[in-house]
Amino acid sequence: MKQTIRSTSRTVLRRGAAIAGLVSIAAISGCASSSEPVSGSPGEGALVVYSGDANADAYIAAFNEEHPDIKVDLITGNTGELLSRVQSEAGKPQGDVYWAGGDPGLTNPELFEKLPGRFQDGILEEFRLESGYGVPFNGFLNAFVYNTDLVDEDDAPQSWADLADPQWQGKIYLANPTSSGSGYSAMSDWVTVGGWDLVEDIAKNIVVVEGTFAPFQAVTGGEAAIGIANEGFLAYLETDNVEFVNPSDGAGITKQALLKIKDGPNPDNAETFIEWLVSEDAQTLMTETQPGARPVIDGLDASGVPALSDVEVIEQDGDATAKHDEWVERWQEIITSL
Repeated sequence: MKQTIRSTSRTVLRRGAAIAGLVSIAAISGCASSSEPVSGSPGEGALVVYSGDANADAYIAAFNEEHPDIKVDLITGNTGELLSRVQSEAGKPQGDVYWAGGDPGLTNPELFEKLPGRFQDGILEEFRLESGYGVPFNGFLNAFVYNTDLVDEDDAPQSWADLADPQWQGKIYLANPTSSGSGYSAMSDWVTVGGWDLVEDIAKNIVVVEGTFAPFQAVTGGEAAIGIANEGFLAYLETDNVEFVNPSDGAGITKQALLKIKDGPNPDNAETFIEWLVSEDAQTLMTETQPGARPVIDGLDASGVPALSDVEVIEQDGDATAKHDEWVERWQEIITSL
């Protein structure tokens, strides 16, 4: 399904008084500002959050309007950095909440504690974490964009399979799947809908670039005709020369996860914070301020994107997680052989 995106200005989160913040790009790039050390000392009003969401500070400000007694120490980084930190601290956990991409409960269940059953109430089935060790905060469908100055609407691809057409050779930019979570997730969609044969066919047309944001920038700037970019990029669109496409053969959902770190110093406050992030208040705040971010509870609609019922959503092949390293190696073999 194709959807036209119009110019969208950047927004700030608001709840009551204005709260300064940036549009979240966690599902886009999985990165945020550099981290600072924390003590991890328990306290009645303490909470230590490890987050890859660039807008986390603004959500925390909104959280503190309801819970002014809980002082939150925010530690930022990309998904890999934050997971490595939790792993290194396993003997004496310093953090309470892991808030970043993926589902680390599948690969490192010993690092996390399952939340009480009530946390799953109201979470839409499409967004639930396979591991059951946490809950999702939001989701973004994988997709692609094209430059309308370089691609005629009648010729524009509408599916992943269309990207294998030889006419697109050298015209499709993809963030390196070996280092970009969004690039890897898109490749996982290709495997799921068409097998490795489809990956090989699309790879013939691909220009691999470093940096998750690079394909989107290349398309908006006229350097590339097509770029692989999930729905989160909608929030950064400031031009009228881009069309956004939900592939007709299906796309997976990139999710942000909220997990409670096992034996963290402030377990009760961790649950309070996670429960607030999936509350109607927080999820409504997200839909009002973050175009493309899909809420994980029923009764709310994402801004600027089609309803899930109007697009083809797929469940990615389970090996995308279980055999990540093998898949990366296979991708490298494919792209270097061309």
